[in-house]
Amino acid sequence: WIGTDSGIFKYDRRKNYLSQFVPKIPGNQSTAYRITAITGNNEKQLFIGSSIGLLILTNEKSTAFYPCGSLEQDVLPGAHINQVYPYGINEIWVCTDNGLACIHEKTKKITVFQHDEMKPFCITGNNVLAISKGENDDLWVSTTNGLCLLDRKTGMFTDISAPDENTLSSRLASCIAQD
Repeated sequence: WIGTDSGIFKYDRRKNYLSQFVPKIPGNQSTAYRITAITGNNEKQLFIGSSIGLLILTNEKSTAFYPCGSLEQDVLPGAHINQVYPYGINEIWVCTDNGLACIHEKTKKITVFQHDEMKPFCITGNNVLAISKGENDDLWVSTTNGLCLLDRKTGMFTDISAPDENTLSSRLASCIAQD
Protein backbone atom coordinates (compact mmCIF):
# COMPACT_ATOMS: atom_id res chain seq x y z
CA TRP A 1 0.00 0.00 0.00
CA ILE A 2 1.32 3.41 -0.98
CA GLY A 3 -0.07 6.77 0.09
CA THR A 4 0.47 9.78 -2.14
CA ASP A 5 -0.76 13.34 -2.57
CA SER A 6 -3.37 11.98 -4.98
CA GLY A 7 -4.74 8.90 -3.21
CA ILE A 8 -4.03 5.29 -2.32
CA PHE A 9 -2.19 2.82 -4.53
CA LYS A 10 -1.68 -0.91 -4.18
CA TYR A 11 1.31 -2.76 -5.55
CA ASP A 12 0.81 -6.39 -6.61
CA ARG A 13 4.24 -7.99 -6.36
CA ARG A 14 3.24 -11.17 -8.23
CA LYS A 15 2.00 -9.24 -11.26
CA ASN A 16 4.49 -6.36 -10.86
CA TYR A 17 1.49 -4.03 -11.18
CA LEU A 18 0.58 -0.77 -9.47
CA SER A 19 -3.07 0.28 -9.38
CA GLN A 20 -5.01 3.08 -7.75
CA PHE A 21 -7.34 1.89 -5.02
CA VAL A 22 -10.55 3.91 -4.89
CA PRO A 23 -12.48 3.17 -1.67
CA LYS A 24 -16.11 4.11 -1.20
CA ILE A 25 -16.21 6.96 1.31
CA PRO A 26 -19.64 8.21 2.41
CA GLY A 27 -20.36 11.74 1.24
CA ASN A 28 -17.15 12.04 -0.77
CA GLN A 29 -17.12 11.80 -4.55
CA SER A 30 -13.47 12.72 -5.00
CA THR A 31 -10.84 10.05 -5.62
CA ALA A 32 -7.91 12.45 -5.11
CA TYR A 33 -6.96 13.28 -1.55
CA ARG A 34 -3.66 13.38 0.30
CA ILE A 35 -2.75 10.24 2.22
CA THR A 36 -0.78 11.08 5.36
CA ALA A 37 -0.65 7.79 7.31
CA ILE A 38 -1.10 4.06 6.66
CA THR A 39 -0.87 1.24 9.18
CA GLY A 40 -2.35 -2.23 9.57
CA ASN A 41 -3.05 -4.82 12.22
CA ASN A 42 -3.31 -8.61 12.53
CA GLU A 43 -7.06 -8.56 11.84
CA LYS A 44 -6.52 -7.77 8.12
CA GLN A 45 -7.52 -4.18 8.77
CA LEU A 46 -5.86 -1.20 7.14
CA PHE A 47 -6.09 2.26 8.71
CA ILE A 48 -5.61 5.11 6.23
CA GLY A 49 -5.24 8.69 7.42
CA SER A 50 -5.89 11.37 4.83
CA SER A 51 -6.70 15.02 4.30
CA ILE A 52 -10.39 14.18 4.67
CA GLY A 53 -10.34 11.74 7.59
CA LEU A 54 -9.63 8.19 8.70
CA LEU A 55 -10.72 5.29 6.52
CA ILE A 56 -10.76 1.74 7.89
CA LEU A 57 -10.60 -1.15 5.45
CA THR A 58 -11.20 -4.78 6.36
CA ASN A 59 -10.20 -7.26 3.67
CA GLU A 60 -9.89 -4.29 1.28
CA LYS A 61 -13.49 -3.15 1.83
CA SER A 62 -14.45 0.14 3.52
CA THR A 63 -15.84 -0.66 6.96
CA ALA A 64 -15.72 2.75 8.67
CA PHE A 65 -14.92 6.38 7.95
CA TYR A 66 -14.30 9.16 10.46
CA PRO A 67 -14.12 12.65 8.93
CA CYS A 68 -11.75 15.26 10.29
CA GLY A 69 -11.90 19.00 10.44
CA SER A 70 -13.87 20.16 13.46
CA LEU A 71 -14.64 19.51 17.10
CA GLU A 72 -18.12 18.17 16.47
CA GLN A 73 -19.10 14.89 18.05
CA ASP A 74 -17.94 11.85 16.04
CA VAL A 75 -15.49 13.97 14.01
CA LEU A 76 -11.70 13.89 14.36
CA PRO A 77 -10.05 17.18 15.37
CA GLY A 78 -7.82 19.01 12.93
CA ALA A 79 -7.21 18.93 9.21
CA HIS A 80 -4.21 16.60 9.11
CA ILE A 81 -3.66 13.08 10.45
CA ASN A 82 -0.02 12.49 11.43
CA GLN A 83 -0.21 8.88 12.65
CA VAL A 84 -2.76 6.13 13.26
CA TYR A 85 -2.12 3.61 16.04
CA PRO A 86 -4.46 0.64 16.52
CA TYR A 87 -4.33 -0.43 20.16
CA GLY A 88 -5.76 -3.79 21.15
CA ILE A 89 -9.06 -4.79 19.60
CA ASN A 90 -11.22 -1.80 20.53
CA GLU A 91 -9.15 1.39 20.28
CA ILE A 92 -7.70 3.38 17.41
CA TRP A 93 -5.51 6.31 18.40
CA VAL A 94 -5.23 9.13 15.87
CA CYS A 95 -2.54 11.84 16.07
CA THR A 96 -3.72 15.05 14.37
CA ASP A 97 -2.58 18.64 13.98
CA ASN A 98 -5.24 19.67 16.52
CA GLY A 99 -5.16 17.02 19.24
CA LEU A 100 -5.06 13.33 19.99
CA ALA A 101 -8.19 11.27 19.38
CA CYS A 102 -9.16 7.81 20.58
CA ILE A 103 -11.84 6.01 18.59
CA HIS A 104 -13.64 3.33 20.59
CA GLU A 105 -14.53 0.89 17.81
CA LYS A 106 -17.44 -0.85 19.52
CA THR A 107 -19.32 2.34 20.40
CA LYS A 108 -17.91 4.54 17.58
CA LYS A 109 -17.37 7.22 20.25
CA ILE A 110 -14.39 9.56 19.85
CA THR A 111 -12.52 10.94 22.86
CA VAL A 112 -10.38 13.99 22.08
CA PHE A 113 -7.40 15.15 24.14
CA GLN A 114 -6.27 18.76 23.66
CA HIS A 115 -3.85 21.05 25.43
CA ASP A 116 -5.35 23.38 28.02
CA GLU A 117 -3.08 25.75 29.97
CA MET A 118 -5.50 25.59 32.91
CA LYS A 119 -5.22 21.80 33.28
CA PRO A 120 -1.91 20.57 34.74
CA PHE A 121 -2.15 16.95 33.54
CA CYS A 122 -3.20 17.49 29.92
CA ILE A 123 -1.37 16.71 26.69
CA THR A 124 1.65 18.99 26.07
CA GLY A 125 0.50 20.34 22.70
CA ASN A 126 -2.17 20.00 20.03
CA ASN A 127 0.05 19.15 17.06
CA VAL A 128 0.48 15.46 17.92
CA LEU A 129 3.18 13.79 15.84
CA ALA A 130 3.47 10.22 17.12
CA ILE A 131 2.28 7.68 19.67
CA SER A 132 3.73 4.41 20.95
CA LYS A 133 2.84 1.83 23.59
CA GLY A 134 4.77 2.05 26.83
CA GLU A 135 4.86 -0.15 29.90
CA ASN A 136 1.69 -0.95 31.89
CA ASP A 137 -0.59 0.05 28.97
CA ASP A 138 0.67 3.64 29.12
CA LEU A 139 1.11 5.52 25.85
CA TRP A 140 4.04 7.74 24.86
CA VAL A 141 2.79 10.78 22.97
CA SER A 142 5.03 13.23 21.11
CA THR A 143 3.90 16.71 20.14
CA THR A 144 5.57 19.79 18.71
CA ASN A 145 5.51 21.13 22.28
CA GLY A 146 6.92 18.18 24.21
CA LEU A 147 6.89 14.51 24.99
CA CYS A 148 4.35 13.14 27.45
CA LEU A 149 3.23 9.85 28.92
CA LEU A 150 -0.49 9.08 29.06
CA ASP A 151 -1.72 6.95 31.94
CA ARG A 152 -4.66 5.22 30.22
CA LYS A 153 -6.25 4.30 33.57
CA THR A 154 -6.47 7.89 34.84
CA GLY A 155 -6.45 9.79 31.53
CA MET A 156 -3.66 11.99 32.92
CA PHE A 157 -0.58 13.07 30.96
CA THR A 158 2.89 13.54 32.48
CA ASP A 159 5.13 16.04 30.70
CA ILE A 160 8.42 14.18 30.22
CA SER A 161 10.08 17.18 28.57
CA ALA A 162 9.42 19.60 31.46
CA PRO A 163 12.62 21.56 32.15
CA ASP A 164 14.98 19.98 34.69
CA GLU A 165 18.39 18.28 34.65
CA ASN A 166 16.98 15.06 33.10
CA THR A 167 15.11 16.59 30.18
CA LEU A 168 15.28 16.36 26.42
CA SER A 169 17.38 18.95 24.60
CA SER A 170 14.32 20.00 22.59
CA ARG A 171 10.59 20.05 23.33
CA LEU A 172 9.99 18.78 19.78
CA ALA A 173 9.90 14.98 19.85
CA SER A 174 9.25 14.01 16.24
CA CYS A 175 9.04 10.21 16.61
CA ILE A 176 9.14 7.59 19.35
CA ALA A 177 9.54 3.81 19.76
CA GLN A 178 10.03 1.51 22.73
CA ASP A 179 12.52 -1.34 22.57
